[in-house]
Amino acid sequence: MDRWLLPTLREILLQGPGQPETLPELEAGESAWLLATTALADLIRELKQTDGLVLGSVGLDLAAFEGLEAWQFTPDPSSFLALLPAANSEVQACPSAERLHTPSHTIPLLSADPLAAEHFCLVLSRRLWAVMVLSPSTGESETEFLFSFDPSITQRVWAFLRPRVMLTQPHQLQALDCQVSHLLDQPPSDEPTPVLARFSRLLLRRAATLVAKSRLDLATQALSSVLKRVPVQAEATDLDATDTESAESLPEAELLQALAHEIRTPLATIQTLTRSLLRRKDLAAEVIKRLESIERECTDQINRFSLIFRAVELQDTPAPKRPLHLSAVSLSEVLQQSIPHWQQQASRRNLTLSVSMPQELLMVVSDPQMLSQALTGLVDRFTRSLPGGSHIRVQADLAGKQLKLQLQARLTAQTTRHEASPLRALGHLLMLQPETGSVSLSLGVTKALFRALGGKLKVREQDATQGETLTIFLPLGGD
Repeated sequence: MDRWLLPTLREILLQGPGQPETLPELEAGESAWLLATTALADLIRELKQTDGLVLGSVGLDLAAFEGLEAWQFTPDPSSFLALLPAANSEVQACPSAERLHTPSHTIPLLSADPLAAEHFCLVLSRRLWAVMVLSPSTGESETEFLFSFDPSITQRVWAFLRPRVMLTQPHQLQALDCQVSHLLDQPPSDEPTPVLARFSRLLLRRAATLVAKSRLDLATQALSSVLKRVPVQAEATDLDATDTESAESLPEAELLQALAHEIRTPLATIQTLTRSLLRRKDLAAEVIKRLESIERECTDQINRFSLIFRAVELQDTPAPKRPLHLSAVSLSEVLQQSIPHWQQQASRRNLTLSVSMPQELLMVVSDPQMLSQALTGLVDRFTRSLPGGSHIRVQADLAGKQLKLQLQARLTAQTTRHEASPLRALGHLLMLQPETGSVSLSLGVTKALFRALGGKLKVREQDATQGETLTIFLPLGGD
């Protein structure tokens, strides 16, 4: 036979009555699993559940569910015979309430059992029934994360797990049956919807912590490795393309590409979780506001590290593996899509931003997607270097056979008294702002990026009332 007679746990959850919650288009299943099960353990502690059961797979951190008796299903058949009762042992009777807090039990799974390939968690307690499943990708379906607090679904899952105990550990079945029956006789008084709302709040708290950790701790640790490999520059230098393409920069480039990938992965998971929650219709306005803030922050950081990854990739010698493909681009469309986001970036840092451009801008020659990312990255770098209260003016004009896009800052009388924190060079490719811990591309790499985009970036220092003036020249093209 090609498959077991018993279905997978995912299939059990998707069979009616009741339907589980799902997180579609999940990019990092393991990260989502850890995040959600940690939030579930937080919910158990919040509800002060000190009696009950947790049944889970090897991928579940049972130690996090303190207070609950743990039963772990393991695909390791070597423990099968070791866990069989002695010949003269008796079948266990129903335990008393005082015996609920016993060491964890192990239930071996047969090698062909499809349950061995799934991560799962079933919680049964006085105030909470919950189930979570992370199913692997197969030829028929992608990786999928499902969860539910619906009593009908959790009872269905128990009916699915019980035959495994009967098959491999029959001597433990009576004791487990007694405990489960004791809990199933009294369903939780809380409705699934309020419990789901509490779980969502705890999930957001964990997600926000992971965002901060991804941005600060992981970046700091990885960048410390950069500092150990590459000498720190005393001041930011304007590097030529030949400098950034030197053999000396290759270890740094490889490390930054790995760093960008490691940071984007958990952020993409949090972004997917947040977008899934935002699709719910029963969220309070304050919850929606916080979710939108988390989603926006994740998107900004994903885009930033995607830009870093691509810019570093373009430093490859003798030629990039994935060169940019230049074509006619409507700069007007690019600006119209980007300006609202730039204004949000400025507003979050207590800055103002205004735009002046002709009613109709001609076509320019560049890479459409990368041009938008590069401009947004440049605006982000620009805004982070300015003190609060500053004003940024973005102006677009024709300059012969080129289009000129200029970013200029004007400081107020109050902000001129406080100098903006200077950026610190981290090797050849990155700059660090010490006060905020934010990372951006170095000026030399940024100039090389705009050259690859068919344009040119110029930087000019101004007087005490103004910061840098950034000017981008792009060649005209198209009709």
